[in-house]
Amino acid sequence: MANLPQLDPALSNKDVDFHLWTESYGGHYGPAFYDYFYEHNLAIGNGTENGTQMNMGTLGIINGIIDAQIQSPYYYIFANNNTYGIKAVNDSVYTFMESVYHMPNGCSDYLSACAAADRSTFHGKVTCATASNICRGLIRNIYTSLSGRGTYDIRHPHDDPTPPDYFVDFLNLADTQRALGVSLNYTSTSSDAVSMGFGDYGDFAYPSFKGELEALLERGVRVALFYGDADFTCNWMAQA
Repeated sequence: MANLPQLDPALSNKDVDFHLWTESYGGHYGPAFYDYFYEHNLAIGNGTENGTQMNMGTLGIINGIIDAQIQSPYYYIFANNNTYGIKAVNDSVYTFMESVYHMPNGCSDYLSACAAADRSTFHGKVTCATASNICRGLIRNIYTSLSGRGTYDIRHPHDDPTPPDYFVDFLNLADTQRALGVSLNYTSTSSDAVSMGFGDYGDFAYPSFKGELEALLERGVRVALFYGDADFTCNWMAQA
């Protein structure tokens, strides 16, 4: 924590507030990372670690994937029953997606098995990886392959990139970098290697992130959840 560039020794503790904002898969990152900082901040406070203690502020999650057991059934529902009246897939595809979720040894069953498994073992990892592959590969990815609609904005055609990447220009402004205490340009990228690693270990299906979020709330951490109504992958219906 002491390596965060914003923790200038000249600042008094009352000026050091910690707020963490994440998006999309940040529904996994956010609770886990915030819990990590929270625990180390406690250790600094009781003197078992060196560092500058911070005022733990807010965890914000924008259109986050938090819990696959809650969110996965809304993939097929949102595809044809969304805010905008868009029927993204035909009835046969919709029925297939619904069947994959409910069938024996399907998405729902494997998500439950993953939640009950010892995820530190090889068998547990395989179980969760299978859950991830079924739920994403045979439900979510069916939409992305056959709907012709945007993954993160159902109103847009798939080939129309959205949202625009104006934020990259903003993050690379000198004033922004100065305020953040960084000296390197931000590069927007999505790592296939990281994605494959998550897939191999079934990270998508892990049920622990909801519990971490609940624990933060019990500690009095302010949590803000924001969901737009056009995002298919992280749709709002599962949060209603």
